[in-house]
Amino acid sequence: MVLCSLGGRAGGGEGGGWEVLCSLGGGVVPNVMPILLDFGGEKGLYFLQMKMRDVLLLAGLAWVGAAFVPAGAQGAVPTEYPDQVIATTTNGTLKWDLYIPAPPVAPPYNVVLVIHVGEFKTGSRKDVDYVAYDLAAAGFAAAAIDYRSDDVRLSEVDGQRRPVFAPPAKKNQVEDVQTMILAARFPNQAPLFLNGKSQVTGWVAAVGGSAGAAHALWCAATGTLSDTRLNAAALLSGPYLFDDPRSLTDNASLGCKDKKSGFAGSVTTYCKTSNGDRNYTTKLEDGSALEVMDNTVSPLIAFGTVNDPITPYQYSDVGAQLSKLGLLSDTADYSITQLSGSAHAFEYWDEPNCGNTPGVATQVENFLLAHVPGS
Repeated sequence: MVLCSLGGRAGGGEGGGWEVLCSLGGGVVPNVMPILLDFGGEKGLYFLQMKMRDVLLLAGLAWVGAAFVPAGAQGAVPTEYPDQVIATTTNGTLKWDLYIPAPPVAPPYNVVLVIHVGEFKTGSRKDVDYVAYDLAAAGFAAAAIDYRSDDVRLSEVDGQRRPVFAPPAKKNQVEDVQTMILAARFPNQAPLFLNGKSQVTGWVAAVGGSAGAAHALWCAATGTLSDTRLNAAALLSGPYLFDDPRSLTDNASLGCKDKKSGFAGSVTTYCKTSNGDRNYTTKLEDGSALEVMDNTVSPLIAFGTVNDPITPYQYSDVGAQLSKLGLLSDTADYSITQLSGSAHAFEYWDEPNCGNTPGVATQVENFLLAHVPGS
């Protein structure tokens, strides 16, 4: 094959249509096919040398492929509504970046919240916008959400409902997720609320990573489905049992010199305690989502890597609790998957399919789609 371009971009070729002859090294190259390419926004007309029978075959395949793409689906992408204010605090606002699926998907929408990582103290919804986009492309209204990493109290905005339930540990972060659940279930602004009418079904799920997965599990295990409880949740590398002694040793075994980093540092800071506190274990238990999970927990799919550097053993803790509750036999509603490697949370979201095994993003999307109303 020989690649050349119009106007000398890659070889000095000139001409147009099927009659073009590319000049290359003083020679003439016949039988080239014009192709319009876009490299990072810089478009150019390129020409690919091919045997004529291959040109005709490629053109035929392109025509057949286009014929089987549904009308209106070509180039259809989710619509983004960034930076929507859901609530305010005394030092800022609580926002989400919302993605609405393209037609033929139409209201009422099922909503999925994406909850970012951050060791309970950092991170941003902007870090997981691409996950929300993927979920919208799969047919959900999806929102990458914020939650606070401080102790500032939440106040109402635009009459948005507020949660009345919060965990006994650091209340604000779960309160924020509950506020987002209520905003998704009972919206009061476009595009989820239009012309005085809700555009959602009331079904709300979440995909959480690391600290966000802990919040997702808490909200799948507490509250009511008519209020702040999630209908389903996907958990990626979260800390769920804060007092697991195996995970609490990670600072030493994994070389975490900062006492506020890693599993132990993160959960103790979140629960406002430290090793040596006479209520240390009690406070860790009080902040653990697995301590409040019973057999009424909403459907779950959970992932963790065998060498996860931040939340070792935690996915197995979820599996052990589900088994204890007699739920693991219900493979349609509860699933725990151990992945190879050491990636953490959304780091393995885009892992490709492996043989007959779908990638994590596909597994999550399929799981959520199987639990929407009417599925």
